[in-house]
Amino acid sequence: MASNPALDPEDTYMEDSFTGEIPTKPGKRASSTVVVDEDHPFDLEAYISNYDHDRSTVKRLLFIASVCPSLAPQALSKAVEYALEGRDTTLYHSVLTSYNNVVGPQNAVPVNQEWVETTASKAQAEKDKLEVELKMYTGNMIKESIRMGHNELGHFYRSHGDHATALRHYTKSREFCTSSSHVVDMSLNILELLLEEQNYPHISTYVFKAEAALEASAPGGDKKKQAGSNPDKEKVQAKLDLAMALSLLGQS
Repeated sequence: MASNPALDPEDTYMEDSFTGEIPTKPGKRASSTVVVDEDHPFDLEAYISNYDHDRSTVKRLLFIASVCPSLAPQALSKAVEYALEGRDTTLYHSVLTSYNNVVGPQNAVPVNQEWVETTASKAQAEKDKLEVELKMYTGNMIKESIRMGHNELGHFYRSHGDHATALRHYTKSREFCTSSSHVVDMSLNILELLLEEQNYPHISTYVFKAEAALEASAPGGDKKKQAGSNPDKEKVQAKLDLAMALSLLGQS
């Protein structure tokens, strides 16, 4: 059984560092221009169809638009389309503004105000419901329900682009973890946020927390040998290895 640790100073520091904005990391790749023409073809539709219609795919499209001016209108149009399938109105406004800046006033697309208002209304209703449920669980001191309540709010705020508040709920759930698997789940939730924010320096902290929890769930022996004998643990270890690799690449 895992203990109920207090909020780590590391968690508090990370909350302050989260901006909730799509990060852009300057570098040689970002500053170069990619030429797409008959001699250098690139099928954007075929490429982007390999990915889910989510925030990470929108970021891929924004990157393509930033390095390939000839594909920018198509990439940004697709990004607007995908943003409308999500729940983040701030992301939608940001992507639509980028698209309109590229195509100019004559071809500018107006804000879909009906979608914005409907999405905001649904979000407020869902947030109120989740907060009421968490308050009820807290009053009844049902640890597992409180943990799940914080997770649900974390997922909610993440889907709406408020990563700082999502992080606060994920880290708060740590106080109500009653097993090693709960600590692993909490660490994976935070790792996904850190990767999305490209907050590479803090990734190793939660990789180590998750690996320690994996070891605690099956004492004795090497953690990778333990993972190999359990498909679920093997998947978790693969995710942790990937997160650490991305962290090292991001800081190199």
